[in-house]
Amino acid sequence: MILDANAKINWTLNITGRDEKGYHLLDSLFQHISLHDTLTLEEAPETTLSVCCHTSAVIPTDESSLIMRAARLLQKESGCGRGAKMHLESFIPVCAGLGGGSADAAAALLGLNRLWELRFSPSRLALLALRLGADIPYCLQEAPMRVTGIGEKMTPVPPLPSLPLVLLRPDAGLSTADVFRAFDTLPPDPPADTERFLAALRAGDLPEMTRFGGNMLQKPACALAPGIESAAQALWDSGAGFVSMTGSGSVVFGAYENSRAADAAYLPLKDRFPVCIRTETV
Repeated sequence: MILDANAKINWTLNITGRDEKGYHLLDSLFQHISLHDTLTLEEAPETTLSVCCHTSAVIPTDESSLIMRAARLLQKESGCGRGAKMHLESFIPVCAGLGGGSADAAAALLGLNRLWELRFSPSRLALLALRLGADIPYCLQEAPMRVTGIGEKMTPVPPLPSLPLVLLRPDAGLSTADVFRAFDTLPPDPPADTERFLAALRAGDLPEMTRFGGNMLQKPACALAPGIESAAQALWDSGAGFVSMTGSGSVVFGAYENSRAADAAYLPLKDRFPVCIRTETV
């Protein structure tokens, strides 16, 4: 069994408060992109994981891996004694705000549920996913969603167009926890107007997207990794019509009017940045 684990971007990201446990609450527009990892599963006496990483990251294969944790959680909740040989081909940069680890864990939950014939419902898988990480419930979905709470509340949005993107990451990745700590110490940026942004996105109106968009974690992320600002400026200079950071960073992305413009921007940028990826929303 072969599954694609697609990365995601956050078109907008507002922080709306905290819950009773102190977790930050968000209101964010998520969409998958064509960049993906590939997870291969086959029945085996024991559950194991191997990884071939096509980025500079070191991805664990032991019990600390989100994929292994997803497998163990399914075994525990179902009482299943079956095993699986799992192999990950990894292309999504880590510590980037692209949800690579979350996408991999979601693929493991979906694939092992089928391989082991567990018949867990989508809602039950979503509850298990939330125990593993806030982005994982969304990564179980295929369609774009407006995500609120700590990631557990998802509202479908109308179909969105496919837009060409260029992703850039400066030298370092970022810890999500570090970015949230920095957010708590800085005056927040104004929130995005998600409804107006969504209308502009559906129309493909990049200037209006710029007017109404925003990621409230971008300023604290830039305080920790100033290279984010120069990467964003490079995207603007390349002709992008909309530029933002995804998640808690450190990847920034530019959206372009058409594929030709994105291709023309990508060629010079890939020689300037350690991570430069040409992709599109799906």
